[in-house]
Amino acid sequence: MKTAFGAAMSAATALTRQGRLNEATALIQRAFARAGLRESWAGRAAKRASPAPARDKALGARGPTRETVEPVARTFSYRSLVRTYEVFAPPTTSAAPGLVVMLHGCTQDPADFARGTRMNEAAAKNDCIVLYPAQSRGANANKCWNWFERDHQRRDEGEAGLIAHLTRHVIDEYGVDPRRVYVAGLSAGGAMAAVLADTYPELYAAACIHSGLPADAASSLPEALRAMRSGPVAPGTSAKHAGFVPTIVFHGTQDRTVHTANADVAVSSALARSTQSTTPEATESRDAKKRRVTKTTHRDAHGLALVEDWRVHSDAHAWFGGAPTGSYTDAHAIDATGEMMRFFAEHPRESTTKREHAEP
Repeated sequence: MKTAFGAAMSAATALTRQGRLNEATALIQRAFARAGLRESWAGRAAKRASPAPARDKALGARGPTRETVEPVARTFSYRSLVRTYEVFAPPTTSAAPGLVVMLHGCTQDPADFARGTRMNEAAAKNDCIVLYPAQSRGANANKCWNWFERDHQRRDEGEAGLIAHLTRHVIDEYGVDPRRVYVAGLSAGGAMAAVLADTYPELYAAACIHSGLPADAASSLPEALRAMRSGPVAPGTSAKHAGFVPTIVFHGTQDRTVHTANADVAVSSALARSTQSTTPEATESRDAKKRRVTKTTHRDAHGLALVEDWRVHSDAHAWFGGAPTGSYTDAHAIDATGEMMRFFAEHPRESTTKREHAEP
């Protein structure tokens, strides 16, 4: 019977034969780390598994970056649904890295979303891997996540079920720390991130809703269009699932694609799930284009930020601070990726759980 270490080495060999060198390298390093061996030995084993030219391209002179470490593309099926996805796993991650699930917006795909958000670079610096599920044109002509259909809003059903089970699959395969699993999305992806936080509060330690809509904002396409124009059709009704998920929200105050009222409800809905009373604290700043930025932090009695609400006084429907090489980005705004990763780092599962059950 194979040991866990032997099984990992066999899997790495198989990956190498398939040309999946970056994934083989990361798997070998995690296996050595779990076995308690020194990193130098893991590095030498990784070199033996990966031909030198490919290895040099993957690692680069200064460690992994989005440009030098390519993601791994695969297919995942859940019940009758099949979707492709990509995983970015920097070779420098620890034996138990964190995981950020990134849900793209309409017309986007994982590669475009990774470029625009610069998420891979941030993940490499924060001991995380990144999961990018991809919506198909067969499921939605504009590649939007179907956040507005009841079949995709329920636990263990539809796209919400698929993404959650895919998340668990990646947790198991990559040895992810279950306390550091997060979900984020832009626009339709932000709306689906809200659905996942609502339906799987035990799975995701924190969520980011960027230019999106709250859970239960709509239950049909006509309702979705109305919600995008003026706010949720039935705001504040998504209290069906117990469990609080710390949430960070980004939205433009004059967003002409998704009305800013959706951000208001996303914030109030998140706060309504917390058992802790909070005190709001507002600060003002300016971005690179001198636009006003309002940050409202809702802290509990211990000073922990349970919800952060960022509003850029702009009509941009785009990822703030994103790279211009990606679609739907506002390169001159605040660094949403950096602020999101900082917020996520403040919320491993155990800290929030302990505070939620502490005496007030």
